[in-house]
Amino acid sequence: MRGYGDGMTGQIPPVLYSADLKECAAISEISESEIAELFVMVLRCAGATIVHSHAHVHAERGLTCIVILSESHAVLHAWRDTGTVNVDILACSTQVNVLEAIENLKWVLGARRACIQEVLRGDGHAPGEHHKLITRRAYDS
Repeated sequence: MRGYGDGMTGQIPPVLYSADLKECAAISEISESEIAELFVMVLRCAGATIVHSHAHVHAERGLTCIVILSESHAVLHAWRDTGTVNVDILACSTQVNVLEAIENLKWVLGARRACIQEVLRGDGHAPGEHHKLITRRAYDS
């Protein structure tokens, strides 16, 4: 990816944020379309520019929601039977506060446990840093 350090405002080397939200109390109370709408809302509130979103319901058991961002992309998978939500957000811009989006999603879905990982991706990182897990945060509510 081009643009790192060439004066483009907010461009950063890509970082993948992967979150596992467990025991999400709200999952059983809201529809799959409402989960998808909440995902788009927390991304937008965190500074993301939404280009397109698409949600697919898996036989009333779960949901996959894909969001194309100007800054990259985000994916959510939710399972009603386990109350689990997995989120992957790839960010290439400081404009998006990904951790804020994940924390807000955790809150609105009522997740009791969460694990968030940050993984360096793509070009633009220091030598030997590519695909390195840089942080892992585990939370219990």
